[in-house]
Amino acid sequence: MKAALSLALVFCAACRSTVPGAVPPVDPAAALTPAPGWTAPTAVEGPDLHEAFWEQLGSPRLNALVEEGLERSPNLALAAQRVLSAAAALESAAAADLPSIQASLSSSRSRVNFIGLPVPGTSGVLTSESSSHALGVSIAWEVDLWGRLATAQRGAAANLEAESFDFVAARQSLAAQIVKAALSLVEAHEAASYAREARRIAEAELRDASRRVASGQGGVEDEWAARAALAEADATLAGAQRRVQLLGPPLALLLGRASGRDNLLGEVELEQLASELRTADLPPPPPAGLPAELLARRPDLAALEARLRAAQAGAEVAHAALLPQLSLTGNAGTSGSELRNLLDGDFQVWSLGANLLAPLWNGGGLRAAEEQAVADRDAALLAYVQGALVAFSEADAALSAEQLLRSEHERRREAVELRAEAEALLLRKNKRGSAPAAVALAARAAAVAARQAELSTWRERLTQRVDLCLALGGGFELGTTP
Repeated sequence: MKAALSLALVFCAACRSTVPGAVPPVDPAAALTPAPGWTAPTAVEGPDLHEAFWEQLGSPRLNALVEEGLERSPNLALAAQRVLSAAAALESAAAADLPSIQASLSSSRSRVNFIGLPVPGTSGVLTSESSSHALGVSIAWEVDLWGRLATAQRGAAANLEAESFDFVAARQSLAAQIVKAALSLVEAHEAASYAREARRIAEAELRDASRRVASGQGGVEDEWAARAALAEADATLAGAQRRVQLLGPPLALLLGRASGRDNLLGEVELEQLASELRTADLPPPPPAGLPAELLARRPDLAALEARLRAAQAGAEVAHAALLPQLSLTGNAGTSGSELRNLLDGDFQVWSLGANLLAPLWNGGGLRAAEEQAVADRDAALLAYVQGALVAFSEADAALSAEQLLRSEHERRREAVELRAEAEALLLRKNKRGSAPAAVALAARAAAVAARQAELSTWRERLTQRVDLCLALGGGFELGTTP
């Protein structure tokens, strides 16, 4: 028996490396040809990115908000649980390739009636009672003839990688959402401040128009126009205040806070956040690298590539299900009619067995399962290619937008400085009596409008920087796990 088992094991080891009709793997690189470079001219030195990309915005208060959201977000915790589930699935797949050992202890008592067998000198039915006890250990092991179990383990490992990459992508996405929500809230807060200043200017213009009408230096239409301008300023201020109120709860939700006034950013916090963000210098954009490097830098693409490997493993497992399976079993123990016999070697029993199971016909179910698995593998390949094309497009567009927004913002800041100089000059002239008040007030209004336009461009530029970091990978490193 031992010789037969040894021969079977040698045969299994020889067959494991040869799988008849195996499903050939696909090469994702062969299905995708990245462009040699980006549309916008940019630095390409090295793929290094700061993982905490939000820190480059120069706001400690913003960093604290992001860390709070990453720690308290239920969605991120859910992604982490999926990683743990995938890790447990990998352990289960690894255990399937190992022998299983079970211990058993059984005890029974039975009675048998012998009908029709009378014994002289007795009355009634003859009976016999007996006890049986058994103690044993059983071992079962499926010999992985065609590598089916090893392939399933490889697929589970790929799924674990995919879930880990998804966790990194979810972490980056949540951080980006918090940063963008905070930037929008700061913009709304600053816009409300500018709207209040614009309303004060509109009030001053109305007073000046009324004074000129009363003195006969202006027409009634000027006063009407000033009143209309004040009404528009009131509406603009109300809209700005409404936007501040509407943007507070979504940020609290991203931070994992319950809804309520106490969980919104207060006026002091908003002032601090706005001051830090508005005074910080935005560093140069991160190096873009070459398009081909993007495939290893973005966690979403790494997850798609891992799922492709998992789908390939699933197709190979489905094909191996068409082939024979060999299982080895063994049992050893003791058996007797008395409990004390269980520890007596004279009552020892054992058995060894081998089971070869080959599918003959099941209505084409196994073949259809293989075809489905291959189709799933091909779909995973197409999803990877599509995801890569989207990533190339996002990175290219973000790099171009980075340059355009930087140029636009520089011009906006230049306009703010020029408008401020014109306002100061006209105010001085108005005090000397060489410039009408209406002209000076118009200059003030133009300066406020320039600051509002610069504020909007500033928010767009920082938001675009966040999109650029995400498009380039956000400091992602292969192998990152929660």
